[in-house]
Amino acid sequence: MKNIILATIVFAGATSALIPAFASSTPDATIASATSKFVAVAPERSPEQRSRFNLSDEQLEKLHAAKMQFNESNAPKIAQLKVLQEQLKDTLSKPVVDKGTALSIQSKINGVKDDLATARVSMMADTSTIFTAEQREQFRHRFLTGGSFHGRNHGRHGGHGGRQSFGSRAAT
Repeated sequence: MKNIILATIVFAGATSALIPAFASSTPDATIASATSKFVAVAPERSPEQRSRFNLSDEQLEKLHAAKMQFNESNAPKIAQLKVLQEQLKDTLSKPVVDKGTALSIQSKINGVKDDLATARVSMMADTSTIFTAEQREQFRHRFLTGGSFHGRNHGRHGGHGGRQSFGSRAAT
């Protein structure tokens, strides 16, 4: 009973917040006013905050062009990967699973992922010439120190049960 009352209150609150949006005369104004309450806007950042490695505009343009070229040249493989993943899901969700077909599809997925990973590393190697020696040094330092999130687990505590690690539980 409490869940029904709570759901009714939440629904009434959500719809009452949208009523002024529907009172607008134009559809564009309706959409803008309805979504403006729910969109979080990121604070404006200085150029130093946007780029931890002090990349110049020319470097950013070159990186953007390389990324766009990578995406364009690998779009068919990315599409193929998505199709194969859907085929695998379909195969595994059937009432009778054909193990041979599933393994065949997974083998194709592995091949496409391998091709995409190789292309990505190739692009990264090609774009490394864009950076200065100082920027490469900063990249290496971040890589060796685990990035900006204090290690590889991004501040999360490992193991089952929160702060304990899996092997540190006392035997009872």
